[in-house]
Amino acid sequence: QVAAIGHSMGMRITTLATTRFSNSNLPVEKLPQAELLSTADVVSLHCPLNSQTQNLVNQDFLRQMKKSGFLVNT
Repeated sequence: QVAAIGHSMGMRITTLATTRFSNSNLPVEKLPQAELLSTADVVSLHCPLNSQTQNLVNQDFLRQMKKSGFLVNT
């Protein structure tokens, strides 16, 4: 739903990983993490906290982000 809302506002939607829920009506581009973080105005995380996502956001992650970017952890 977040992607659909962003797309309706003219955002270019990119993703790093596939999801259980996909909407084939949205143009979703896949980018490597470093490229996505360095160019994205908004990074929105939608994942549960578990052993695979623990420490996903760390100093390296934040350093790769665009200086004016926003991180939204849902």
